[in-house]
Order: sequence, then C-alpha cells, then structure tokens
Amino acid sequence: MFGGPPITYPRARFRDARGATSDVNGEFMARGWESKSVESQMESSQAERQESAKQTLTAEAAAAIRKKETLLLARSHLHQQMEATLHPRHREMLQNALTDVEKQIAKLGALNRAAGGH
Repeated sequence: MFGGPPITYPRARFRDARGATSDVNGEFMARGWESKSVESQMESSQAERQESAKQTLTAEAAAAIRKKETLLLARSHLHQQMEATLHPRHREMLQNALTDVEKQIAKLGALNRAAGGH
C-alpha cells in the first residue's frame, strides 16, 4: 500500500503456569532453555578470556621475540648473499656479519633459557 517493506516486530514471549515459555503463536519452549544458552555463552566467554590471558606477553618478551625473528631473517639473508657472492673480501665481510648475528641469537637464547622461556 505504501510501497515499503513490511514492518516486522519481535515475537512476544509469554510464560504459562508451568513456567514454560510460549510465543504469540502458542509454540512452547522447554523451561530453562534460555538460561542454558546464557550459561553456555558465559562459559565460552570465560574460556576465551583465559586463553587470551595465556597468550598475552609482557612488553619485554614481545620485544625479545621480535629481536630474535629479526636476527633469524638477517642470518637467512646473509646466507643467501654468501651463496651468491664471488668476491673473497665481500664473502669475508658477510662471514663476519654472520658470526656476529649468530652470537646475538645465541645470547638471546641463553637469556630466554635463564628467564624460563622457550
């Protein structure tokens, strides 16, 4: 009549003398169904919070992980450059840099073990 979509309203719910919930069409839901759903949602929410708390890192731990990842990438890059280079002096420079990077990785690993990390 007015050209717009029909307006829908939320279904009203009613409780009978037994405590069962029914909607306007008289369809019944088992008693306690709604509370079980809420309980399930609360449990899953709590489980998600506990999982995220386990995964939360301190700023120092996150920085150490980033540093180690950066050093591992640098080591990989140095290996690739050493395979590609033909000049002996350049190879020597790359070998010195690789030695330094590996020392830093070992130092980070020793710090992680001392701190009880992985």
